[in-house]
Amino acid sequence: MVIKLIEDVIRSAGGVTNFEAIITYPNTETQIPSSYEYTYTLMGEEVVDTFDNVNPDEVNESLGLTESEPSDSTSTSSNPSGDILSVDTNGNGQVRLKKQKTQV
Repeated sequence: MVIKLIEDVIRSAGGVTNFEAIITYPNTETQIPSSYEYTYTLMGEEVVDTFDNVNPDEVNESLGLTESEPSDSTSTSSNPSGDILSVDTNGNGQVRLKKQKTQV
């Protein structure tokens, strides 16, 4: 996700120069990077983007942004609070949106 955001910035700026990527691995046993660092020149300014490769589910849980147990509710009632969790009826993290027909 972060890489896509960086690509979007680069594309909208018309490109960059001096692009360098440093991908760090915790050891020689794994193929999963532990961190990334991107350095590039964008519109005359050097930019350094550094971030750790973390499990987003673990981070969200540590920040209290997830429920301990997904809801098994199959209710299709209205959603007065606007909370996405109340429309995720099977707890799979996905919500299907359908286009409403409108009369003019």
